[in-house]
Amino acid sequence: MKIGTSEKLITPEPGIELCGYLLREQPSTGKYDELYARALYIESYGNKIIWLHCDLIGFSNELARHIRNAVAEISAIDVVNVFLSATHTHAGPATVFLRKCGDINPEYVEFLKKTIIASVKDALTNIEDVTMHFSESAVEGISFDRTKSPKNSHVDNALPVLAFKREDGTFKAIFTNFAMHNVGLSSNNRKISSDIAGFAAARAGTLIKGRPAVFLTNGGCGNINPSLVADDYSGVEKAGTILGDSIAAEISRLSECSDCAVSASFTELELPLDVITKEKLAEIADAHQRSFDSREDNFFTRRFREAIRIWSDETGEIIENKKPLKPAISYTHILKIGGLTFIGINAEVFSKMAEQLRALTGIRKLYVTGYTDGCIGYLAQAAMYNEGGYAVGDAHKFYGHFGLKSGGFEMLRDSIVEKLLKK
Repeated sequence: MKIGTSEKLITPEPGIELCGYLLREQPSTGKYDELYARALYIESYGNKIIWLHCDLIGFSNELARHIRNAVAEISAIDVVNVFLSATHTHAGPATVFLRKCGDINPEYVEFLKKTIIASVKDALTNIEDVTMHFSESAVEGISFDRTKSPKNSHVDNALPVLAFKREDGTFKAIFTNFAMHNVGLSSNNRKISSDIAGFAAARAGTLIKGRPAVFLTNGGCGNINPSLVADDYSGVEKAGTILGDSIAAEISRLSECSDCAVSASFTELELPLDVITKEKLAEIADAHQRSFDSREDNFFTRRFREAIRIWSDETGEIIENKKPLKPAISYTHILKIGGLTFIGINAEVFSKMAEQLRALTGIRKLYVTGYTDGCIGYLAQAAMYNEGGYAVGDAHKFYGHFGLKSGGFEMLRDSIVEKLLKK
């Protein structure tokens, strides 16, 4: 097995708008730490994979497609074998559209595209022979189900660690996954940061022999937040230290993998949208207005009111003029590496997805990576629609216009199961 790695800075200058919070004054005023674009090239038994991972809130489907196609072209690797994911830091520049939550800077996006391409070129020039090793544990106490659902509360604490070891016993790369929103810094923060995931990756990299590139991907975290959140860097440091130390601790428990074969597949699935009527829109707008009228007139209320006004006006125009809608296209990107299965999904998917996929397929070493190849918003199980909440009731008003219909989670889950069990 051969791998190549690269890490390139993608930190913007302060003054750029950050993305992820409605309740944040813009623009950014400084930085706590650096943001990176990391590239991992894997070659085994003639098959070649590139996984790109960035300290960003995410990518639109369109931007992700552009980057993946460009990488495929310059590397001569099939685009199906090119993965693109994000840590989902809420302290990075805007790279996805979220209404009133930070404006996208086109110049930064162009810089990002070029830097990611450069990272791939670098990874392809420092290829080394390695052996692959694996261990898994659980990290408890640093995350919780933020929906506070009485019936459907769920947290995925799994921490798989895939390590690539050089002949001299040092490590070239670590690939790991943990399900938790990357929001150790609160909405009051105005400094650029890779947040908990970035801190944990950097810490693990310094603790493991060889100072490996650490790829800490996010899991099914649509319903999971960190337990430690602060206006300053303290929450990032505390949670990041625990997570980083946990990754490093797995090194002593690694077992060498006898199966190092890699393969990839990519599937698109159209998920139905909940297209509302003009009357329903008016009902929703009135309910928001009553809520605003009952609140104190402050920065948050004004910002929220403006976002809802824009959403309501645009959605009303779509309904009135019967404008064609862009469907919600869910991507399933499956990477099989040895006995491990990683399911990339372009959504803020709820953590139940990984648990249900393991149960329905019998594949124990199966892990979901969210924010992979784009993001279409939250993807929650049908039971959550009965309970309501931001993810199923309001998030689409910032992401776009219409939310996903209840049942989309199950449609995607069943599609993945069918693909995994297909002989």
